[in-house]
Amino acid sequence: MKTISRGINFVVPIGIAAWVIQDGNYPDLAVGQDFECALCFGGVGNLAATDRREVSISQANPDTGSFGVVARILHNDDEICVIDCGLLAYTRDTGYDAIEHNEFVAGTIGFSVDPYDYREFWSKRLGIPMIYRWRIERILESRPHRSFAECGNGTVFYNHSNWYSVDVDSTDSSHESTFGKDYHPSWELYCRLLSPEPRLSRPDELLT
Repeated sequence: MKTISRGINFVVPIGIAAWVIQDGNYPDLAVGQDFECALCFGGVGNLAATDRREVSISQANPDTGSFGVVARILHNDDEICVIDCGLLAYTRDTGYDAIEHNEFVAGTIGFSVDPYDYREFWSKRLGIPMIYRWRIERILESRPHRSFAECGNGTVFYNHSNWYSVDVDSTDSSHESTFGKDYHPSWELYCRLLSPEPRLSRPDELLT
């Protein structure tokens, strides 16, 4: 399987939500730490069939963590779609009914950490190696801006429609209530690829 991952020498932003860590699939992660994961991708609706026939990936917008890709469809059914854009990634938000295996699509996507769906199940079913090793070089945490209630009693609430990002040394999934009961932490892990050749799940990682 030919990919261009050996030539990817830039840092890749990979999103992770608190619930993925809280489920026990990963420990809390820190800057400088190495870890392994497969990639999910979001933005399936941004992809469309293309006449281009060479996979590619480029940083479309470093501020948002999005990438411009030309990708080959490695697998597509009503449960999962796997693409090769130089990095292999999957989505469960399928929508490629008219696009067949080995066809090409182009558009803008973002990446997130596999919450273990691939590692526990899809690795064995698909037989496509997708687990990469990464080194975390930066972590940005998304937080809601603090606002004050108009009643004037000093009550603090958080505006969950207005977010900002702050550098942190590590994720902390135990502090989910720090910014109110509706606050669910998420992070962007800025990762450097260490293993250009992905692997399949090990037998001890599969669901029995």
